[in-house]
Amino acid sequence: MTWNQSTIIEDSNLQNIRTKSTTYNEYGSIYCIAAYNPQTDKQTKRTFYHSYSGSLNYIEDYDLQ
Repeated sequence: MTWNQSTIIEDSNLQNIRTKSTTYNEYGSIYCIAAYNPQTDKQTKRTFYHSYSGSLNYIEDYDLQ
């Protein structure tokens, strides 16, 4: 599944989004979004990989306890 940043931010129901970027390798970076999900009433963490070629690939999405 491929996302772009505007899709992740604008199409999501998540609130209070916090983003962390970590350089992964010479080809791209790992991003982590933590946000409140009102549908589950939990904090949700979404992780995705952004390659420097421009693609943004979804990795995982789960609710934090």
